[in-house]
Amino acid sequence: MEATGIYHLSMLSSLQNQNLFVANKATEKLESLWKGKTRATYITDRRDFPWYGSESIALKKQIYEMEDSEIEFTGGSSFYEIAFQQKQEKRERRNKKREKQINEQMKKMKPCSKAFENFCNTTLFDTDETAYIFMKKGGKTGKCTRCGKEVEFPKKKHLSEGRCPNCNKKVVFLLETVRKKKIYDSLGTMMFQKVNKDEIVARYFCCYRKIEDVDTPEVCVLEKARWFFKENQAELYFNRSGRWKKQNPFQYSDGHNDYYYMCRFEWNLPGKAYKRSFSCLKDTFVERKGFLKTIKKMSKEENNYYLFHIYGKELALAVRKRYALACEYLSKSGFHHLVTSLDDTWNYNSKLDYEQNSLIGMMRVDKPRYRELLHREEEIKLDISKLGFIQNFPKLSLDEILRMYGKVDVSSAKEILKYCSVKKMLRYIEQGNSPIEWSDYIRLSITAGEFDKHNTMILFPKYLKSEHKRLQERVREIKNKEAHERREKALKAIDNLLLGNLRKQYEYKDKNFALILPKEAHDIVTEGQVQHICVGNTEQSYISDMAEGKTVIAFLRRSEEMEKPFYTIEIKNNSIRQVRGFANKSATDDVQEFMEKYAAKKGFAYN
Repeated sequence: MEATGIYHLSMLSSLQNQNLFVANKATEKLESLWKGKTRATYITDRRDFPWYGSESIALKKQIYEMEDSEIEFTGGSSFYEIAFQQKQEKRERRNKKREKQINEQMKKMKPCSKAFENFCNTTLFDTDETAYIFMKKGGKTGKCTRCGKEVEFPKKKHLSEGRCPNCNKKVVFLLETVRKKKIYDSLGTMMFQKVNKDEIVARYFCCYRKIEDVDTPEVCVLEKARWFFKENQAELYFNRSGRWKKQNPFQYSDGHNDYYYMCRFEWNLPGKAYKRSFSCLKDTFVERKGFLKTIKKMSKEENNYYLFHIYGKELALAVRKRYALACEYLSKSGFHHLVTSLDDTWNYNSKLDYEQNSLIGMMRVDKPRYRELLHREEEIKLDISKLGFIQNFPKLSLDEILRMYGKVDVSSAKEILKYCSVKKMLRYIEQGNSPIEWSDYIRLSITAGEFDKHNTMILFPKYLKSEHKRLQERVREIKNKEAHERREKALKAIDNLLLGNLRKQYEYKDKNFALILPKEAHDIVTEGQVQHICVGNTEQSYISDMAEGKTVIAFLRRSEEMEKPFYTIEIKNNSIRQVRGFANKSATDDVQEFMEKYAAKKGFAYN
């Protein structure tokens, strides 16, 4: 079997060990090429040339120019197979090392108590979402999965909701003859364990209950994640098909958003925390930082949250150096909802100033607003998004801000509140009008010169969409007219310049080419349209710059075709900046030779 290819010298010895013949000539040339290169990788084949590292283009060119006879190798295996095998072995060694470290970490774990097993089997599923009454034919009697009693009730429909007559808990009524043979419920739970004096672990479990018979439901408990926490360190491990994999809890998952999305896996279920495990957090850094109060506080509202999101992510932020001080201050002050809404993304961490040493400075509010937020924290459930909204309106009362929150964005509210009160703004928005469209309408009406803040018919238009569309057309006409006037004014200024001494200063010709200035300003626009370049575009600055004397636009023509566009030249600050042909084509060799001669003659710089 024959193979053709080039390999880095670090592989040559292993290739020879595989009983392959390596041509001496090729080896010597490879040695000379790679001599002194400290960073390089192999090249698999000329047809597939993955080039990595910091090798020079000259070296790459030399390898390409090697004759086929110099790089021909023969042997029992292809070089690609050997390279793949070496890469595979290296990966296996790395994986074994990681697995050894993970196994050592997992040996610290303690087995779950029987009390926790009973909690998963019974207490965890004692919720309104997982209670049913299996109705017998007729829909008037059935057995409750919550209390396990046979009960009677008025006739119910299949999948209807109600309350059990015996235990008075919310249940879903299922007709035995219609329902599926098996019902699967799933909830999540999380418990804490103290690994040693300075380390704790948060363990996340998914619990699945199968109800085939009301009397004997089956519960399956699977552990999905483990967080190991120290004073300033957090390590996250996921259970992947029975094997633990380490994951950086602060690593970005898609390029712009971080591990926050890892908290939204399909197995991340709402549920209950095992509160008896909170006792192991006493006398640890969690209590010293005040985060234990937050955990206990949020455990009362945990059915509205993802457990993994509360007890994992926020505690990980609490031990990270950048967020540790803020989490500690917020937890000890009582801003529990604010702590549990912290995130590691730029959008959220920009709302807190982590460089400040006081909580008022961190939250970017004044003292009266801080006191009001602290006093009403339980009522308003202050999170990081609400705080960012409040920061933008320091002069409004907190009640007014909370009424606006969720109904209008910050930029629209700032624009509208210049001309009316919060009450009037909300009343108009509640009529079905978009605040974004309304604020844009105000800006457009100011541009069109039609705005009057004292005229309620203008400030609060009856038909906002149609008025907004009309103003868009009106402003577009105004801007087009202004752009046309600016262009004509600039073209007149260019015509005046062309009547001066510019031609003597810039024009030049030889037997093959001639560099000329436009006869009139409109020739620049025509040149740009014919050549498909931006020099004649009014949105670009070339015409206005030439009118102000900042730059000069010249034309290059062939001597035998003086009226036909060939190349367009930009000269600025005694330097030839651009030489462009049709569709921004670069200068050819003969054009470059002429431009060098022209630059030397006129004293211009040209590269």
